[in-house]
Amino acid sequence: MTNNDHAKHILIADDEVPFRFAAVLALRRAGYRTSEAQDGADALVKILGNGTHIPFDLIILDIHMPYLSGLKVCDILRERGVYVPVLFVAAFVDESEIERIVPDNAYSLLKKPFRIEQMISKVQEMVCQ
Repeated sequence: MTNNDHAKHILIADDEVPFRFAAVLALRRAGYRTSEAQDGADALVKILGNGTHIPFDLIILDIHMPYLSGLKVCDILRERGVYVPVLFVAAFVDESEIERIVPDNAYSLLKKPFRIEQMISKVQEMVCQ
């Protein structure tokens, strides 16, 4: 995959700077375009913009973030009719909560800690569906 305007665009929303750094580096090396959000509120701004959402092909969303949790971000997006595949990442999670908010199974979950190769593999699987 080459890094160009036709590459899939992925938003990484996580409050942990080292994780975002590693994810961005790995995803760019794999040929994806990336954007970052430092918390749930920042993710909503990046996704929704000024009333029109920025087209992301996938969102990597930490469940436990300050201001707005990843689950709340996803809930708000669904309420506004924005449906983007989500790869949730978290150390501890009740998967039934995710299923309540994302009943259409347009998500996947990686439990921390995981190898960056696992994330790349999951991203490839999700954006190629």
